[in-house]
Amino acid sequence: MKYHRGFIAFMDILGFKKYLCDEDNGIDKVYSVFEFAEKISYLFNTSDINGIKIEFFSDSFVLTTEEEDLGAFTALLIVCHMINLGLFKETKLCTRGAITRGEFFHKKGMVFGPGVVKAYILESKEAKYVRMIVDEEVTKIVNNSLLINRAEDGCFEVNWFMIAIQDAEKTDGYHKEIGLELAGKYKDSIMEILVKNKNTQEYYKYLPIIKLFNNFCNNMEYYEDGGYKEFLIDANSLI
Repeated sequence: MKYHRGFIAFMDILGFKKYLCDEDNGIDKVYSVFEFAEKISYLFNTSDINGIKIEFFSDSFVLTTEEEDLGAFTALLIVCHMINLGLFKETKLCTRGAITRGEFFHKKGMVFGPGVVKAYILESKEAKYVRMIVDEEVTKIVNNSLLINRAEDGCFEVNWFMIAIQDAEKTDGYHKEIGLELAGKYKDSIMEILVKNKNTQEYYKYLPIIKLFNNFCNNMEYYEDGGYKEFLIDANSLI
């Protein structure tokens, strides 16, 4: 037995305990979350898709890769994005997470090691709200200012919308009309989340999504020559 070395992502479902105890959510709704987690874990754990493996326990996902390069990092983000989409579809809940690199053991339904502990500590102590932060050590491997932004608190964070916009990429290139349609859907989802959590303790954990989304709109406005500014969200009007 030996540790592997690679990227580790720790993702926590915000508000899941409250969701689980909510009388309006029957057992079927709660079960659907575990069923989704089981299916996506089985898909990756029984195949060799970019060396990614997944475990789910309580209200958290742990994902690992066996490589430490840009390709492995991008693949890991795409899978994390898939988890975010699946969870939001089932529950309207979002995740908070952290990605680091280090040593881990991940086999037969078990995942542990110094790297896993490091990812957990980063998520629980530094992430603080709905976002995926990236260990500074990882940014030295992944030097992409569009994909990874530095937040006001100094942390590096993933801009999920730059990952999601890849759905507008087809074999014949980028389709702007699809990108604009997706941007509208992203904005609608953000507003839905904020309205749903307006009078809850979680509300201020969701507000920072606006900055990521606006950064995405401004980047796309610059690189795709217009159309995205109309989706910008005025954060001050929501506080």
